Amino acid sequence: RQCPRVCTRSAEVPSICTPCHQRHQRQHFPEARERLRTARTTAAMFGLFGVNDKSDAPAYVLVEKATNDILVGPDWGVNVDLCDLVNSDFQRFGKDAVKALRAKIVKRNPPGQVLALTALEMCMKNCGHQFHVMVIAKDVLAEMSKLILVGRCDGGVRQKTLELLEEWAAQLRIPQYREVYDHLRSKGVGFPGANLAAASPMHTPPQTHGTRRDDIDEADAAAIAAAVAEAEAASGASKASQYRRPLTRTQYAHHCKKGVRDLLPLYGATPEQLGHGLTSYRRRGDDDGQTLPDMMPEEAAAVYVGEETGYASPADVLKALTHIAAAEVAAEPSVRAYLRTLVRRRACVWTQPTPAGTEAMDPFHPLAEVKRLQAKPVSEFTGTEFAMALKAHREGLVQLKIALPPKVLDEVRDTMEAAYCLEDVSDMADAWNALRKAALKEAMQLLAPTLTRETAVAMEREARAEVKRECGDALWRRIALAPWRPESNGDFDDEEVEVRVLAAVWGPGNPPTTFAMLDANGELVDFLSCPNIAVRTGGGGGRPGQPGPPGQQEGGNFQRQQTDFNRLLKFMIEHRPHVCVVAAAAGAGGGGGGCS
Repeated sequence: RQCPRVCTRSAEVPSICTPCHQRHQRQHFPEARERLRTARTTAAMFGLFGVNDKSDAPAYVLVEKATNDILVGPDWGVNVDLCDLVNSDFQRFGKDAVKALRAKIVKRNPPGQVLALTALEMCMKNCGHQFHVMVIAKDVLAEMSKLILVGRCDGGVRQKTLELLEEWAAQLRIPQYREVYDHLRSKGVGFPGANLAAASPMHTPPQTHGTRRDDIDEADAAAIAAAVAEAEAASGASKASQYRRPLTRTQYAHHCKKGVRDLLPLYGATPEQLGHGLTSYRRRGDDDGQTLPDMMPEEAAAVYVGEETGYASPADVLKALTHIAAAEVAAEPSVRAYLRTLVRRRACVWTQPTPAGTEAMDPFHPLAEVKRLQAKPVSEFTGTEFAMALKAHREGLVQLKIALPPKVLDEVRDTMEAAYCLEDVSDMADAWNALRKAALKEAMQLLAPTLTRETAVAMEREARAEVKRECGDALWRRIALAPWRPESNGDFDDEEVEVRVLAAVWGPGNPPTTFAMLDANGELVDFLSCPNIAVRTGGGGGRPGQPGPPGQQEGGNFQRQQTDFNRLLKFMIEHRPHVCVVAAAAGAGGGGGGCS
């Protein structure tokens, strides 16, 4: 049936327009759709789509890095590079950056969506009016509005989207941003009511018509240049600091500003001493420098309680002190090196199938072996197994987790406590040791995501190298084989023999099983169609294992099969092939090809 939309390009023969034809194919011809997908995949493998493929474009590469699933937080360095790239040549990279970010925002992957929104926020603050307009032109605002209205996004993605839309509507003077905000409000969407006064201002485009330096006296120009140089030196502005990003003031800096760090000498061993104790065979020594404080923790913390500091009780001060100690332990290079080696050796991998993976990953699925991994050590992964797990995770088939098992965490905690806590036995020592144990626990919580991410990145790099090596080996095994040649009987020279190949391709009957005679160059010489040769005589006909049409009798099938056998025998006697090649398709119950 023709759809209502009919093209009238030709008055004689109307035809269905291309969009409707494609929609008709998608709805009514799933096999055609599958063939189209296979053809596109094959063409992409051979680089036939290289003209329009922008996956290797600089903007797409940076966006891919900025939204990598392995990241546990924004990579500000990559975001700065993305802003640099857009500002360097907006005509070349601006549109690609917006399109790449839009693709990541609409993809249903909450961690990647939040990272993409953060990168978009940084570009909006640093890439000027052109970028603001391009975001509208490429329907990024429409997609963000759809995320909110449809309600299919994660809670974190929804919160971040609402914050950005509210901030842009308030700070930008482009009406489309305000219209989207008002439209969502009219639909009953509640916004978080962010503190816009504390938000970083949007980028102001540089002035293009400054004061003419020709009108300034040389002495004044020298004075201005000296003042600018002095201001830049005093501010210590670096390249990264030129870019505005969401205001992030760490708890560590907040507590240090109030002077709580002055209590750290009472807290115990320094992070350097802890790292030395972890990496040396002798955990304790006479000169470890740890002495028992002469007061209880609450007495030392009471000094910082008051309105000036904002701490209401000694418990709040001790909590802040614990966080400071944990942050410094987590930042110590020797401690990180010790834990990094431990994670690389003893971390484990868990995989659990998602609902889509449970439905799609049967025992014959290519990724079935990584469907349910339970605490498999990363040191036992061989070959491309982790690449398969990562592929299944990125396709939404499994949930991937890399972490230290609880037993290993307990061992690590005991080892660190032995190197960090006091050995005295008293109520005062127990009170200070309780704070030290709390600091070590918090430091492990700070370090674990970073170190497991580093391990995942290293394993992915090794898996990629292994995949390349295996592909190279497989390719070499194919290209290293010389063309098949028949054995010489002594009467003829090998170079004079023209190899004849009989190729057989199975068919269910329509299309029939076909035998093709090929010459040494692969050119077709002759072919024979045998629709009944693969029919089971006991099954009534049709595809093996399936019943044939009603009324078809076993005797008739057998006679037709024998007729096809005789025709094939005559065909082979006529052409006398040197070798027969039998191909089996996946749909025919086979999985590859054979040669006899």
